[in-house]
Amino acid sequence: EPMRTLYHQVLAPSCRAVRIMLGEKRLECQLENAENEQETPVLIEENQALISNALVIAEYLNETYPDPDLFGHEPLVRVDVRRIGHYIVHDIDRAVTQPLLQNKLYGNLRGTMASPNAIASARVALTSFMQYLAMLDDTNNWLAGPSFSVVDIFAAAHISTLDFIGAIDWKQHIAVQRWYRRVKSRRSLTGVLRDIVDGIDPPKHYADPDF
Repeated sequence: EPMRTLYHQVLAPSCRAVRIMLGEKRLECQLENAENEQETPVLIEENQALISNALVIAEYLNETYPDPDLFGHEPLVRVDVRRIGHYIVHDIDRAVTQPLLQNKLYGNLRGTMASPNAIASARVALTSFMQYLAMLDDTNNWLAGPSFSVVDIFAAAHISTLDFIGAIDWKQHIAVQRWYRRVKSRRSLTGVLRDIVDGIDPPKHYADPDF
């Protein structure tokens, strides 16, 4: 019998977000490592339906498996969830996570995609992103409202990747650390926190919810 399959890359935040969402929905899924040139994430359902793009997959999973609802119950909360989710998936990925990740993975190679200017800009943008998350956490019970949502999932996916490569100085971001501790203790993050990448050792606190 065909099994639900996710084609993913271990350190790609968009792929991590889908894995966390599948965990929140208690959906079994087989993981397949994609070749670098493949577009990820790609989810293939048991009926062989193929869904790509992390935001589209998130919408699909929430509509198809509505419990728990990860987009919020009120229309304006759902608007916020989509708006902030889009910002994290597109702007933060481009401005923060990809330059720092590329530098970590390929920084010792000539012609690296991330120039010194891009790295400096990404570090500044990371600080702004962390301040934004702290502000959201201060305003709501979770980042986008009273309940855990895809905004928490997408933010945690990026933070977990950035934390894996040692990009975050947690002493500077205590408020975000408090939020991230709550997220790390959720069962849906277990797989992500066990990830292993050849040639990169995450910080000792990476998998510890009480860091």
